[in-house]
Amino acid sequence: MGIFASDVEAVLRLSGWFPGRSVGISGYKETLSGFAWHEASERFLEEFGGISVDVRGPGVSVAREPFEIDPELAAGEEFAFADLSRKFNRKFFLLEKSDKESSFSL
Repeated sequence: MGIFASDVEAVLRLSGWFPGRSVGISGYKETLSGFAWHEASERFLEEFGGISVDVRGPGVSVAREPFEIDPELAAGEEFAFADLSRKFNRKFFLLEKSDKESSFSL
């Protein structure tokens, strides 16, 4: 059994993900040099960066909607993420942005 539920893995595979996927993130790091990078965000983006997931329909607590795993969509938001990190004493980093305006996943 994989690390994902079978339906989740199927959607990820349709979106271009596969086990062992690894993409370069130097472009992300250059564009977003004002962000506080950390190992977990780097590992995640190496595996999932650049994937666009087109899912729609009902969910458990919210409807399913398309999203992109592209941290460059947060360009210009460095201060907001730094402020969140200070406020909660945690390192926050953008992982994806949904179709809804200004909706980021950390």
